[in-house]
Amino acid sequence: MAAVAILTTDCSRRLPWNSKVPNTVKHSEEFRRLRWQCRRGMLELDDLLEQFLDLGYSELNAAQRHTFTTLLAAQDTQLSDWLMARATPDDPQLRDLVERIIAVAQAQW
Repeated sequence: MAAVAILTTDCSRRLPWNSKVPNTVKHSEEFRRLRWQCRRGMLELDDLLEQFLDLGYSELNAAQRHTFTTLLAAQDTQLSDWLMARATPDDPQLRDLVERIIAVAQAQW
């Protein structure tokens, strides 16, 4: 998967009306915490993770949401390698989630 081709620095891709997350969830403490954790040291990671939070997170079950929290605990360099398809996570749940994040980003192109 060529994840590099899906990246953009154009923040207009994350317009509020594109979000699938209900307003009640958007304003919850957990969602705000996740949004803050999606803010990374690299703009590309910010874009991918925040876009997924807006467009894909609501479709995750409880176990997958826990995996997303685990993913956010990874170092930026590791996340970058995974999301740019330079490496794959050893954990199958993380690997599935990374593929899902990339798929959500590709669907926006």
